[in-house]
Amino acid sequence: MPAMMHRPAVGGPAPVATLERALDVLQELGHGHGDRGVSELSQALGMPKGSVHRILTALAARGLVQQDPRTQRYALGWAVLRLSTVYLSRADVTVLARPVLEKLSSVTGETATLSVRVGRWQRIYAAQVLPDREVRMTVTEAEPYPLHAGGSGRALLAFLPEREQRAYLARWESTVVGERASEELSELRGLIEVTRSQGWTRSGGQHMPGSASVAAPVLDHRGEAVAAVSVCGPALRFASSVEQHTAHLLGAAATLSARFGWNV
Repeated sequence: MPAMMHRPAVGGPAPVATLERALDVLQELGHGHGDRGVSELSQALGMPKGSVHRILTALAARGLVQQDPRTQRYALGWAVLRLSTVYLSRADVTVLARPVLEKLSSVTGETATLSVRVGRWQRIYAAQVLPDREVRMTVTEAEPYPLHAGGSGRALLAFLPEREQRAYLARWESTVVGERASEELSELRGLIEVTRSQGWTRSGGQHMPGSASVAAPVLDHRGEAVAAVSVCGPALRFASSVEQHTAHLLGAAATLSARFGWNV
């Protein structure tokens, strides 16, 4: 008597495993290592070449990957951009940042803040998370500050599109008077260059005497700043922990940047 054949249940283990492998392929292509061949993907993922090829064929049919007809190598496709555009259009940096700020404040024992631009020339503190300790720094939310003032502002300014950055500096230069005008502009340009080079900046007491902070940008898929994250505290206490605070800060900024499409 022939054995009874059972069709796998839809949504059972086999389809889920296939979906997971397909997602692994997409993530590997999204790591920013350039176009990849079937053999490279197979080796990187520990997956048979035949399986990789079948997955790529299915993904290509839906526009999620595309193949270069000359090299036969694969990259992410137009459909991924469409999906990411929908996500980014709905992403609220303040909402996304809240758990990141909470963790940052917890591990540093200091105040963690988020700044965003308002208009072309200013920024505000959009959120802050305070540590559970008696002596701590607080910031005034929604009060505008110029971009060149303070670490968070410089983190935003350093990662603006070049055209906008030049426009800001030209406007700022037109407002500076006195013998040190040229020197101050040169100093600001130097601070911007250093901030962009190392990916973070440090400041002390510009808004609040006796305070110190480190700040880093939150970058989008173009490498442009959508926000800035900072850690701030009393200068005397802060001085002994700058390196640790900076490491935690950069981790928080990288986490948020990844959610806005920046491939670290």
